[in-house]
Amino acid sequence: MRIPPETIVPSLSQLQKKESISQILKQRPRNRPVFVFGYGSLLWKPIVLFKGYEKAKLNGWSRKVCSWTVYARGTVKKPGLVFSLGKDKAGYCEGLVFELDESFLEKDLEILWEQEMHSNLYKPQWLPVITKRGPCLAIAFTINQNHPLYAGYIPNDKAAEIISTATGVFGACADYFIKTTEVLRNLGLNDSSLEELVLLIQQRTKK
Repeated sequence: MRIPPETIVPSLSQLQKKESISQILKQRPRNRPVFVFGYGSLLWKPIVLFKGYEKAKLNGWSRKVCSWTVYARGTVKKPGLVFSLGKDKAGYCEGLVFELDESFLEKDLEILWEQEMHSNLYKPQWLPVITKRGPCLAIAFTINQNHPLYAGYIPNDKAAEIISTATGVFGACADYFIKTTEVLRNLGLNDSSLEELVLLIQQRTKK
């Protein structure tokens, strides 16, 4: 486990965010819609009006509790934890793939980047996801392991202890995990490791 930063991590400038969007669009699949893979808060708090969505599976990556939050779901004095998408050769991550409306593409990407790329914690990249309609490439926000908010591996017991007592400007850290789990269940999607962690969190928050 890596020690959390002692100060708020500086955010990317608007110019840096625009450059990041420009770079990802340069790699856009030709003559294809722009899809975004959602695996965390986008599942229950979509921040743009997507054209549509469907269930999706991303192989070779998994939903990992490996990122500190010292603002949204925690503070510098009492950090919380959030999901990130990490490499996992034998694993997979189930979520939703959202289709962006071409008419509002630039504005919607700016909104997404404002949330997901605020502190440069993630590396946006095109990854192949599997849907009922077949495979497609989608933008996925994967973990930047060189970032000061990268926490590394944290055992479930320790993670539950941290999560159950942290709160930030967006609310309790525990709510972030519980809401994501509830949505996944309602969608019929699987994440057994998350279920195990949430059970430990709920045991601690009920005390």
